[in-house]
Amino acid sequence: STGTLPTGTYGVVNFCFDNCAAFVLSGSVTDVTCNGGNDGSASVDSSFVASFPNATYSWTQGMAYYGSASSISNRSAGVYRVIADAGANCSDTLFLTIGEPAAMSASFVVLNAFDSTSATGSIDLTVSGGTPSYTYLWSTGATTNFISSLVAGTYTVAVTDFAACTINIPIIVTEPSPLSGIFSVVHISCWGEEDGSITTTISGGTMPYIYNW
Repeated sequence: STGTLPTGTYGVVNFCFDNCAAFVLSGSVTDVTCNGGNDGSASVDSSFVASFPNATYSWTQGMAYYGSASSISNRSAGVYRVIADAGANCSDTLFLTIGEPAAMSASFVVLNAFDSTSATGSIDLTVSGGTPSYTYLWSTGATTNFISSLVAGTYTVAVTDFAACTINIPIIVTEPSPLSGIFSVVHISCWGEEDGSITTTISGGTMPYIYNW
């Protein structure tokens, strides 16, 4: 209201409120649980959604379109773009990255059985990736990363990380082939001579060989 003004000339000042000044997107993500999975999600912050109830959204990744809600779910790891538009030239773009843990992998050291009858083999397993810590379940029922007293055969271990991601690893414990020998004999040339000999060629078993004549 201008009230009652005396006669005269007055200037007019226009005040403009910029509705887009606070139109700045923010958001958050939930990373994929297991490497290669698709349970990740991304969303526009609830405070932004509440402040601009009439805004529309567009989620994309490359040429793929993922809808017009304020959030996306069941997504694999990657970078996603969301554009928010409230009309009146108010729009903003935000890039959100859904991450994932490194793939679980394992290395192992195998001590093979000494022979076909002894339970002398062992496996020492080292796991990396995923989300530590890890639990182990072997086909023998063992629950540690190291198992011993093994005969030759194939052993399988299921490794589960803290996020309940699991990998299954088969590991072979071998045994040496049976011990065998070939003997080459040279007989003495005449009675009383000492020019005879025996030469052995041994294979199989576990080297080195010890000879007791």
